[in-house]
Amino acid sequence: MLLVFVFLINTRIAVCSSILGSIFITLYKFKSSFTIKQSVLITAIVFIFIVIFITLFPYTIKKYTTVSFGNMDKIGKLDEVENPEGEIYNSLVTRISIWKSALDLSKRNIWFGVGASDGKRKLFDYYYETDQMFLFKYKFPVHNQYLDYLIRFGIVGLVLLIIFMALPLYIGFKLHNSLIIYYSLSFIVANITDDFLIRFDGIVFSCILVSFFGYLYVRNQDKYFLKE
Repeated sequence: MLLVFVFLINTRIAVCSSILGSIFITLYKFKSSFTIKQSVLITAIVFIFIVIFITLFPYTIKKYTTVSFGNMDKIGKLDEVENPEGEIYNSLVTRISIWKSALDLSKRNIWFGVGASDGKRKLFDYYYETDQMFLFKYKFPVHNQYLDYLIRFGIVGLVLLIIFMALPLYIGFKLHNSLIIYYSLSFIVANITDDFLIRFDGIVFSCILVSFFGYLYVRNQDKYFLKE
């Protein structure tokens, strides 16, 4: 069910972490059922699948090597790239340039931020102020929940966000529940390249699950105290 929600949210990092986590949990759950030969066979099948995928989609290698990691010397200087729309629009250098601008902007209001409603506008103004016309033209948002909160609410907001993110992870370790740990790590990682908590569906989805995990933790504690 959780994987279905992730596909609805539809970001690459979230989908990849969910698929990898699902595979890991499945293998961990049934590890005692696999013999050495079966484990080798499963590994071989996965490897063959990867080779077939790369063969059918050869651009994948180029996309995640030269395309994604090209022009890294142009961080914060994207306007120096010839034809930036075609060369770096979806590349890593653009994302890092956005994050660098967000971090520089946050230093001006480091403790309490610029306010919930002014985050995007202030970032776009910063693009213009620092003569980053490519970023200003397309109004690139942060797409990083941690930096977004740092801009909007400063260090105070970032600390509260980290507590909110870490709470399910803490509950998962306390309950020794691999599914809760898996969800928590996936959510923490996914928010590095996106900002789910500025969206209604992201807020509702995460709050429902955190509330459910909290209920499991409290119920477990109640059972423990009753045994005492």
